[in-house]
Amino acid sequence: MPKQSNHDTLMRQWQLLKALPSGGAGISARHITEYLKDLGYQTDLRTTQRDLIKLKKVMAIECNDKGKPYGWRWQKGMGGDIPALDTSDALTLHLLGNRLKNLVPSSMIDILSGRINKARKHLKEQPGDWHNKVGISEETLGYVSPKIKDEIIESIKQALINDQQIQVKYHSLQESRAKDLRLHPLALVLRGVRTYLIARTHDAEDDTVMPYAVHRFKSVKVLKHKKTRRKRFNLKTCLDSDLMQFGVAEPIKLRLKLDTVMYKILKETPLSNQQQLEKTETGGLLTLPMRDSWSLKWWILSKSEHVEVLEPAAYREKIGALLKAAAKKYQ
Repeated sequence: MPKQSNHDTLMRQWQLLKALPSGGAGISARHITEYLKDLGYQTDLRTTQRDLIKLKKVMAIECNDKGKPYGWRWQKGMGGDIPALDTSDALTLHLLGNRLKNLVPSSMIDILSGRINKARKHLKEQPGDWHNKVGISEETLGYVSPKIKDEIIESIKQALINDQQIQVKYHSLQESRAKDLRLHPLALVLRGVRTYLIARTHDAEDDTVMPYAVHRFKSVKVLKHKKTRRKRFNLKTCLDSDLMQFGVAEPIKLRLKLDTVMYKILKETPLSNQQQLEKTETGGLLTLPMRDSWSLKWWILSKSEHVEVLEPAAYREKIGALLKAAAKKYQ
């Protein structure tokens, strides 16, 4: 082969790095060579192999030698993103890693784990005790994210990407054992620490969709030759409805009496942009439209020392009955 300039070599190696996948078995040196030739580079298999060995010493790439032909790929969590990190960026990634730890499935964090670990390594190399300068404090007791098997979430993601149906075993809270279902996956939604799959059942006679908690799937098989029925599905419309609130679709006009502490809190951090606050001698009055949902009920019950439901009358009666039932347990 004719001798190439440093510029040509650099560009060829850059394109080589862009060809590497971020997961799976990897791509063979022969396929990389063919890819580079298609881009117009004068190269051969031996040159590609030498480039890969050189780049492995300075870049976060690896050779998967578990089967032949060997596959080359980025190390887990690194992908093809290789920008330099400054201390401010590293600090942001460090905080992000702490925040996501209990919020999303571990397989989703794996995508960022390489960058987060690189950021933390960068911080360790800087002067100053950075780990003692920033942290995360949860506002509520919260929950730890439920465990989800990697193969289950990966199968669901692949089915979503390729618009394929899935055959599953799903164990709902209401059932004593897992049921066999054939689903049309439509969207993945994160709600708090839980991940939900919005899907249609195969035998649904209309466009009804339901949320399925991903951690309750016992098995998932992708039906590669069965296409998902996505007709008339819109994720924003779905999220704006009551589906993920587990309540009623139509909002109620909520009116709450607040003590001084809660009045100040909601003035600083409103429940919504539509809330109206009125100051009183004992605290304040809050008026806002809200859906009658699990989230609203739990919030009011958790703040019952500071809030009193005034309207609607039926909702006041509902919350009052729950509080009376709870109080009886302590008598």
